[in-house]
Amino acid sequence: MEILNVQGPEISANVTREALNGTLSSLVMTFNLERGKIGAWFIIPAGLNPDDSFRDEAMGRDVTVEGEQQLTYAGATRTITNATTPERLKRWDKSTGVFVECIDVLDNYSINATAIRTNMWGSELPGLDPLTFQAVVVVFVTAIVASAILIAFSIRKK
Repeated sequence: MEILNVQGPEISANVTREALNGTLSSLVMTFNLERGKIGAWFIIPAGLNPDDSFRDEAMGRDVTVEGEQQLTYAGATRTITNATTPERLKRWDKSTGVFVECIDVLDNYSINATAIRTNMWGSELPGLDPLTFQAVVVVFVTAIVASAILIAFSIRKK
Protein backbone atom coordinates (compact mmCIF):
# COMPACT_ATOMS: atom_id res chain seq x y z
CA MET A 1 0.00 0.00 0.00
CA GLU A 2 1.37 3.38 -1.02
CA ILE A 3 -0.31 6.52 0.31
CA LEU A 4 -0.78 8.85 -2.66
CA ASN A 5 -2.67 11.80 -1.20
CA VAL A 6 -4.27 12.99 2.04
CA GLN A 7 -6.88 15.75 2.07
CA GLY A 8 -8.71 16.14 5.36
CA PRO A 9 -10.34 12.82 6.24
CA GLU A 10 -9.85 11.41 2.71
CA ILE A 11 -6.84 9.26 1.91
CA SER A 12 -6.04 7.78 -1.49
CA ALA A 13 -3.70 4.82 -1.67
CA ASN A 14 -2.40 2.50 -4.33
CA VAL A 15 -3.00 -1.03 -3.04
CA THR A 16 -1.02 -3.81 -4.72
CA ARG A 17 -2.00 -7.44 -4.30
CA GLU A 18 -0.22 -10.66 -5.19
CA ALA A 19 -2.31 -13.73 -5.98
CA LEU A 20 -1.18 -17.24 -5.08
CA ASN A 21 -0.06 -17.74 -8.69
CA GLY A 22 2.24 -14.70 -8.39
CA THR A 23 0.09 -12.34 -10.46
CA LEU A 24 0.28 -8.73 -9.25
CA SER A 25 -2.66 -6.36 -9.49
CA SER A 26 -3.13 -2.90 -8.14
CA LEU A 27 -5.90 -0.38 -7.66
CA VAL A 28 -6.25 3.08 -6.19
CA MET A 29 -8.57 3.07 -3.19
CA THR A 30 -10.06 6.08 -1.44
CA PHE A 31 -10.60 5.92 2.31
CA ASN A 32 -12.60 8.33 4.47
CA LEU A 33 -11.92 7.82 8.17
CA GLU A 34 -14.74 10.11 9.33
CA ARG A 35 -17.37 8.19 7.34
CA GLY A 36 -15.94 4.77 8.14
CA LYS A 37 -14.85 4.03 4.58
CA ILE A 38 -11.80 1.99 5.62
CA GLY A 39 -11.74 -0.87 3.13
CA ALA A 40 -10.75 -4.10 4.81
CA TRP A 41 -9.55 -2.09 7.82
CA PHE A 42 -6.40 -1.00 5.97
CA ILE A 43 -6.32 2.40 7.69
CA ILE A 44 -8.12 3.44 10.86
CA PRO A 45 -7.93 6.67 12.86
CA ALA A 46 -4.48 7.07 14.43
CA GLY A 47 -3.93 7.08 18.19
CA LEU A 48 -6.79 4.77 19.19
CA ASN A 49 -6.47 3.04 22.58
CA PRO A 50 -8.02 -0.22 23.78
CA ASP A 51 -11.81 0.21 24.17
CA ASP A 52 -11.85 3.08 21.60
CA SER A 53 -13.79 2.32 18.44
CA PHE A 54 -13.85 3.24 14.77
CA ARG A 55 -16.66 3.12 12.23
CA ASP A 56 -16.78 0.46 9.52
CA GLU A 57 -19.29 1.71 6.94
CA ALA A 58 -19.31 -1.63 5.05
CA MET A 59 -20.20 -3.59 8.20
CA GLY A 60 -22.62 -0.89 9.35
CA ARG A 61 -21.21 -0.81 12.87
CA ASP A 62 -18.41 0.38 15.12
CA VAL A 63 -15.40 -1.86 15.78
CA THR A 64 -13.66 -1.74 19.16
CA VAL A 65 -9.88 -1.80 19.55
CA GLU A 66 -9.20 -4.74 21.86
CA GLY A 67 -5.55 -4.51 22.81
CA GLU A 68 -2.19 -2.79 22.60
CA GLN A 69 1.34 -4.15 22.76
CA GLN A 70 4.91 -3.52 21.66
CA LEU A 71 5.77 -5.57 18.56
CA THR A 72 8.37 -5.32 15.81
CA TYR A 73 7.29 -4.61 12.24
CA ALA A 74 9.35 -3.34 9.31
CA GLY A 75 12.50 -3.28 11.44
CA ALA A 76 11.25 -1.24 14.40
CA THR A 77 9.49 -1.92 17.67
CA ARG A 78 6.19 -0.05 17.57
CA THR A 79 3.08 0.32 19.70
CA ILE A 80 0.55 -1.90 17.96
CA THR A 81 -3.22 -2.05 18.46
CA ASN A 82 -5.50 -4.88 17.39
CA ALA A 83 -9.09 -5.95 16.85
CA THR A 84 -10.69 -9.24 15.83
CA THR A 85 -13.94 -10.57 14.48
CA PRO A 86 -14.71 -14.19 13.55
CA GLU A 87 -13.41 -13.37 10.04
CA ARG A 88 -10.55 -10.98 10.79
CA LEU A 89 -7.48 -10.34 12.89
CA LYS A 90 -5.98 -6.91 12.27
CA ARG A 91 -3.04 -5.11 13.84
CA TRP A 92 -2.24 -1.43 13.27
CA ASP A 93 0.61 0.89 14.05
CA LYS A 94 -0.98 3.04 16.76
CA SER A 95 0.65 6.34 15.78
CA THR A 96 -0.31 6.14 12.07
CA GLY A 97 -3.42 3.91 12.03
CA VAL A 98 -1.96 1.91 9.12
CA PHE A 99 -2.30 -1.87 9.30
CA VAL A 100 0.89 -3.87 9.88
CA GLU A 101 -0.62 -7.36 9.90
CA CYS A 102 -3.87 -8.96 8.90
CA ILE A 103 -5.41 -12.37 8.59
CA ASP A 104 -8.79 -12.29 6.88
CA VAL A 105 -10.68 -15.46 6.10
CA LEU A 106 -13.83 -14.62 4.15
CA ASP A 107 -16.23 -16.68 2.03
CA ASN A 108 -14.62 -15.97 -1.35
CA TYR A 109 -11.03 -15.17 -0.46
CA SER A 110 -8.46 -14.86 2.28
CA ILE A 111 -5.73 -12.32 2.99
CA ASN A 112 -2.59 -12.88 5.00
CA ALA A 113 -0.34 -9.81 5.00
CA THR A 114 2.50 -8.49 7.16
CA ALA A 115 4.39 -5.20 6.80
CA ILE A 116 8.04 -5.87 6.05
CA ARG A 117 9.10 -2.41 4.78
CA THR A 118 7.89 1.14 5.23
CA ASN A 119 9.06 4.70 4.89
CA MET A 120 6.87 5.78 7.83
CA TRP A 121 9.49 4.89 10.44
CA GLY A 122 13.13 3.85 10.49
CA SER A 123 14.56 0.56 11.60
CA GLU A 124 16.39 0.33 14.90
CA LEU A 125 19.66 -1.23 15.94
CA PRO A 126 19.02 -4.59 17.63
CA GLY A 127 19.08 -4.36 21.41
CA LEU A 128 18.97 -0.54 21.57
CA ASP A 129 15.83 1.42 22.29
CA PRO A 130 15.53 4.68 20.31
CA LEU A 131 16.52 6.94 23.26
CA THR A 132 19.68 4.96 23.97
CA PHE A 133 20.59 5.02 20.28
CA GLN A 134 20.07 8.81 20.15
CA ALA A 135 22.19 9.26 23.29
CA VAL A 136 25.01 7.20 21.78
CA VAL A 137 24.88 9.28 18.59
CA VAL A 138 24.95 12.56 20.57
CA VAL A 139 27.94 11.41 22.66
CA PHE A 140 29.77 10.22 19.52
CA VAL A 141 29.15 13.47 17.62
CA THR A 142 30.16 15.53 20.69
CA ALA A 143 33.42 13.55 20.99
CA ILE A 144 34.22 14.14 17.32
CA VAL A 145 33.52 17.89 17.58
CA ALA A 146 35.58 18.19 20.78
CA SER A 147 38.48 16.32 19.15
CA ALA A 148 38.34 18.56 16.09
CA ILE A 149 38.42 21.69 18.30
CA LEU A 150 41.40 20.36 20.30
CA ILE A 151 43.30 19.52 17.11
CA ALA A 152 42.54 22.96 15.66
CA PHE A 153 43.83 24.72 18.81
CA SER A 154 46.99 22.61 18.96
CA ILE A 155 47.74 23.35 15.28
CA ARG A 156 47.22 27.12 15.87
CA LYS A 157 49.69 27.16 18.80
CA LYS A 158 52.49 25.77 16.66
